[in-house]
Amino acid sequence: MKTYRTALFLYLFINSLFILKYGLRLLPWYVVVAACLVYAAIVAVSCKHLLPRLSGLTITRSAQMIAMIVCVGFIVAFQYIPDPMSIQVDRWSAIHNFLYNLTHGIYPYAAQTHLNGYGSPFPVWQLFHLPFYFMGNVGLSFILGILLFTHSLSLHLKEPGERIAFALLACSPAFIYEILVRSDLMTNFMVSMSVLLYCIHYRLSVQKNPVLLGVITGLMMSTRLSAIIPFCIYYFYEYCHTKLRQQIIFPAIVVFTFLLTFLPFLLWDREMLLFFEYNPFVLQTRQGHLSDFALLIPIGICLSFWQSKQPHRHLIASAAMLFLLVTITFVHSMMVDNTWGEIFESRFDITYFGMSLPFVGATLALYIVDNTDNIPARSQHNSR
Repeated sequence: MKTYRTALFLYLFINSLFILKYGLRLLPWYVVVAACLVYAAIVAVSCKHLLPRLSGLTITRSAQMIAMIVCVGFIVAFQYIPDPMSIQVDRWSAIHNFLYNLTHGIYPYAAQTHLNGYGSPFPVWQLFHLPFYFMGNVGLSFILGILLFTHSLSLHLKEPGERIAFALLACSPAFIYEILVRSDLMTNFMVSMSVLLYCIHYRLSVQKNPVLLGVITGLMMSTRLSAIIPFCIYYFYEYCHTKLRQQIIFPAIVVFTFLLTFLPFLLWDREMLLFFEYNPFVLQTRQGHLSDFALLIPIGICLSFWQSKQPHRHLIASAAMLFLLVTITFVHSMMVDNTWGEIFESRFDITYFGMSLPFVGATLALYIVDNTDNIPARSQHNSR
């Protein structure tokens, strides 16, 4: 029950932040606050009462597929509403312009975004978007992210858990915002969660598969540094209890794989990759403080040991760790620079809280489906 309440709090908190930040630009504060309260009430009631009953309905697989296709169709349409060059978020062009340079023989990390910034995604994540670049919209990667997200969850949750998790994401203002601005951030963490769930499903472990698991983790690390946090949360407990040989091999393979993905770019232009003021390593680490890790590392270790005691706890543990990573970074910056009133300013990018949402949605879906069995028979009959 505490896990469910934590997940519900994170879901409501993150989405309320988005409603507040972007609603306050258009409407009076009291209207926006009222909208947050109404949204919170609807979600809380739905998760507690409505969704468990709906999850007990017998719906044909074809009807389920039609509903998901229609929903994805609407989301795709939303993505094409704004002119991409008018979007004041440059995550899409950080990938598009990188791939444009790559396919035209120009050093990719020299590419500037449409807002004159530079791209921070690492090589594996850039290349992940290559098919979507040729389709003309790198933001469409979210379709593959959703497919992986729902399929991987179907291997771990009772029906219709994966569809409930998808519905919770689709009804999330934070997710809708990601689609509208063609951002890749939440897609990155849908993919990260999915890959971890596949590793769990196929029983990959540090003890038995240190090389294969190390390669997979290294490749995920080469999407975005924080994308390996779910892997650390899930596997650290086992890592501490495995043999010394595997404890050496596993991190060595992770680091070797990660560095290997940068080798072509290192050979192409070493100065640009390593010493440029806005290289991807600088861009992915500049918002944090080294001292934050003195707090985050013990928290991560505690969460890893805590999640090992019960199946599926790693979902909410990963969500909590990603949420705390952003929260501690923001609070530290506010303390240092005395910028407490600037949470909704451009300096503090609240979209990073969205990294938690795939894990939060999966946790809520797990709770909702598990509680379907507790609904009285009459209620189930009436709901049909």
